[in-house]
Amino acid sequence: MANHKSYYELLKDPRWQRKRLEVMQRDEFRCAECGNHVKTLNVHHIRYRRGKKPWEYDDGDLVTLCEDCHKQQTKLRERLEATLDPSMLGHLVGYATGLQFSREETDAALIESYEEAVGFVAGTALPRGSEDRLIDTLLRVGCVLTRESYKTLVRAEMQRG
Repeated sequence: MANHKSYYELLKDPRWQRKRLEVMQRDEFRCAECGNHVKTLNVHHIRYRRGKKPWEYDDGDLVTLCEDCHKQQTKLRERLEATLDPSMLGHLVGYATGLQFSREETDAALIESYEEAVGFVAGTALPRGSEDRLIDTLLRVGCVLTRESYKTLVRAEMQRG
């Protein structure tokens, strides 16, 4: 029989404690949200990945938050999960990825579904005439559609916008 530890038990693991300390040191023992360095600090998982142990996350997925900001982030996540239609989650993820791409001009995005591609196109604030650039970007960061499918998607979204 497999030994499954609770999430709370995993947080006591020395590998998590080491990772937690590294993240807090990186963030100079300050809340990344409000800058507080006096309140109790937590290391917050910005996103959760199914099957990963707390210490297996990339440093970029972890941030130091004071207890108040951590509670606020947790409440926001719970509120989002309670109000979001699950069928729209892919669109939302894609939209957020598109917004990030627009701000940072990075190819670090990864589009994993048609729904995310739709959201990505909607969230990418590129001017008219840049459809080919957007299609090329989608082909680099997403492998779920063909060039022709992306063209159809981009054209439809550009006409709506």
